[in-house]
Amino acid sequence: MLDNSSLKKYYGDVSQAELKRLQDFLATHRIKQINVRGKSVRYYSCGEGEQTILTFSGGHSGLETVYETILGFENGYRIVVVDISLFDSLSEFRLGVDMVLEREGVGRLFVIGQSLSGVYSQIYFKENYDNVDAMVLINT
Repeated sequence: MLDNSSLKKYYGDVSQAELKRLQDFLATHRIKQINVRGKSVRYYSCGEGEQTILTFSGGHSGLETVYETILGFENGYRIVVVDISLFDSLSEFRLGVDMVLEREGVGRLFVIGQSLSGVYSQIYFKENYDNVDAMVLINT
């Protein structure tokens, strides 16, 4: 979780209302972890609904930056967000995502991605298209 000094540093210019929304999100959404080849890969798995959405974070930002996406979808969908920042190869990425989805009992799913997460969404889709019902890409 972001500590107070990080919140002030990175979100100091954000309105108090939006900062409170982020803090409320952080207080109610627990980051999970799974060991992938000796690395502790972080992810969110939350929400309600029969259908699951998969997306990614990392690269240039942490899991916390997807709070708007999670809040926007979690009332109608289950959502899984995997932090890709520790993966050193595509095979490790594939293994890590598969491990998260297996642990969470996810079957068929939708994949969404924006920017770099859109690139990873396409990589996931290429290897798992038979398990994906839809893919939405934004600015990627």
